[in-house]
Amino acid sequence: MFGKKKDEFKMIHFEGVSTFPADTETKVSWDASSITFENKNKATATLQGNQIQSIDFMTEKMFMAKYKGNDSRMKIMGQKRYFLEIIYRSNSGEEKLISLYQWVMSVDNGAIKRFRKQFLNAAAASAGNIEL
Repeated sequence: MFGKKKDEFKMIHFEGVSTFPADTETKVSWDASSITFENKNKATATLQGNQIQSIDFMTEKMFMAKYKGNDSRMKIMGQKRYFLEIIYRSNSGEEKLISLYQWVMSVDNGAIKRFRKQFLNAAAASAGNIEL
């Protein structure tokens, strides 16, 4: 009954995983070294933790202004969307983005806080080892 908290949460895929349709529920789970995205059809995509450059949360207005060049927003019955932005380096070294969203995001979502803390710490550690 009071077991270990699962390292997972659900959001809606917006863009970035090419095999996942937009606007589909996606489970995000992780362990010490990787993040797995799984859609409702059980298709998965895995990102290695050492590829992550940054993780951020932002309002839809901020996300749209940053990535789409406008601040358009979609409102459903007054609810707001909040975006999770994961910037990572692909195997070829190219910087890429995976974005997911939630309607009315709970700021106190413990799983999302643990996720962000773990991989931001890993990103900071690997950034210290980059040779130019």
